[in-house]
Amino acid sequence: MDVTKSKIKDILSFAVATVFFCVACAFQVADNYVQSNGVKILFCLLAELIFFGIMAYWTASVVARVSDKSTRTGITVTIVLLGLVLFIRFLKYHVSYSETSTRYFWYSYYIPQCLAPVVLLLTILGMGRKSGKPSARGRYLLFLPAVALILFIFTNDIHEQVFSFAEGLKYSNEIYKWEWGYYLI
Repeated sequence: MDVTKSKIKDILSFAVATVFFCVACAFQVADNYVQSNGVKILFCLLAELIFFGIMAYWTASVVARVSDKSTRTGITVTIVLLGLVLFIRFLKYHVSYSETSTRYFWYSYYIPQCLAPVVLLLTILGMGRKSGKPSARGRYLLFLPAVALILFIFTNDIHEQVFSFAEGLKYSNEIYKWEWGYYLI
């Protein structure tokens, strides 16, 4: 079996990414057992940086392999949204100290989750169009339901239809229940 240099390079890249991923996971597990808050934040920051590095490598790989500009852009935006999830998670668990800001970081977690399906749908629709033919003008109207869901989430403190909080523990980040709006998202 003849293994080409490009195949060896692909296997090596995958192996290096896997090792970095395992190291990042080890940092995340280790930060649960460390007492010092500074070391916890350092471990989490190192894990996040490794994850961002893997995503940057993945993005560069996609950009190098995909020739269609709109497809490349759609996939890149989706990867950025995934990075936003990681960043918001870091802020929620390791930077934010007030209950209100933690709750809004928690709500912010759903922004990429609402936008990513729309971006991917637009990417797929762009792949299906004939070369040179412009995309439909109304395609961006697909973002309206996602924006409505995001607004629904961020106004949860008013209506509690996405998450409801225990009586006497208004807006608690610890004790809550999923309501019908959560399943809509």
